[in-house]
Amino acid sequence: LEEPHPVEAPLFSIDRFIESPKHNFNTGDWAIHNGHYYSNKAPGSALLAAPFYALLYFIEVTFFNIMPQDPLITIFNAWLINIFVSILPMALSAVCFFRINLRQNNDVKKSLILTLLCYFSTLLFPYSSSLWGLTTCSAFLIIALYNLLVSPSRQSNLVLGLTLGLAVLTEYIAIVVVLAIGIFFFRRIKLHRLLQILLGALLPLLLYLFYHWTCFETPWLPATFFNNPEFKEQTKAYGQFAGIDLQALLGLLISNRYGIFVHMPFLLLSLFGFWKWHKSRNDQALMWTLFSSIIIFLLINASFHGWHGGFVVGARYQIPVIPFYVLGLNFLPNKIRYTNLLSLLGVFSFVNMLVINSVTPIYVIKNSQHLGLYEYYLRFIASDIATRTYHVRLTFPDYKPIQDMHTFNFGELMSLQGLSTLIPFYLLTFLLLLLLRKILRENFS
Repeated sequence: LEEPHPVEAPLFSIDRFIESPKHNFNTGDWAIHNGHYYSNKAPGSALLAAPFYALLYFIEVTFFNIMPQDPLITIFNAWLINIFVSILPMALSAVCFFRINLRQNNDVKKSLILTLLCYFSTLLFPYSSSLWGLTTCSAFLIIALYNLLVSPSRQSNLVLGLTLGLAVLTEYIAIVVVLAIGIFFFRRIKLHRLLQILLGALLPLLLYLFYHWTCFETPWLPATFFNNPEFKEQTKAYGQFAGIDLQALLGLLISNRYGIFVHMPFLLLSLFGFWKWHKSRNDQALMWTLFSSIIIFLLINASFHGWHGGFVVGARYQIPVIPFYVLGLNFLPNKIRYTNLLSLLGVFSFVNMLVINSVTPIYVIKNSQHLGLYEYYLRFIASDIATRTYHVRLTFPDYKPIQDMHTFNFGELMSLQGLSTLIPFYLLTFLLLLLLRKILRENFS
């Protein structure tokens, strides 16, 4: 949208990025309509990034006389865009998530622990380190839940509608959460509040209609309906959906490569937490909204072609509702055995996420064994840190410093190598924990 180029193509098309659609080179994640190629993803992340990149492009060209197409500038801009599109919404949502937990348990320490577990011991951690719409969608859903639960006001209603709309604009499947909120909170939402929520959702709705009409000449059908034929199966509805595949469902739950309860074992306790929540009869509308969203996300994921999410590790399509699992932990009994078990599984989950984030969520180990997390640990121990990625543009110079900068951490910028590149992260984590401990002792002892 921002960069001038000689290729004549419709608005939002990615024709010049698709070098060989037959061989799915540069990417196979495309949709096609009237002979032109478009992204087969929900457009929210791109639409959020476009105005920010337009500002970057203007500043770099006008004031610094540098071209954003330069490889190093491209990498720098991609890093800044990820901060704006992924990290900033996640940071804002963390505050909201803490306050939601505090509303549920009235315990500052427990709320802080659950927030840290959610953001560092789940797939939110590795996937927010690169540009994925899934984490941004999750952030919008958390912010929406906070505004749903706080004292109703015109501002909170507008933000609720806006963030729910942005969640769906970023990941189509988020419509499940919108429907769940509509069903279980129907009696709580008065007419005037509903109108304010709809007003807040108007901008994302108009963007959704405009984008899909422009690309596919239909305002409602998502991009996945025009998907790459290789991603479709003739026996499935719309080439994608069929009955629930039990093998896929088990893979999402307990496999080494995708299993939610293998990668994030502390979430197993959420099942017990939701059962205790249901027994307590406390805030049942919220409980059923969260639990039904989790179940429906799993069932839909297990029913469509490409349920595994491609060359990735972890159940990435479940990321938007992963915080819902953690909210269920508020109702774990306050007994030492549950606290110790949650701590142990939480630390193990954090280490899993650290290993995934250090290597990369992109799973390019193309062998038939699909060793998943086990393979990641082997690569992590071998100091295979941040080496796998895909090019942002069609071609980049065959120059090692530029290739290395595709993925990096602060340790690499300090000229450290291998596992030692994680030292700055460990140090910052330690200092953060000391700071939190001091705050808790001073204010909540």
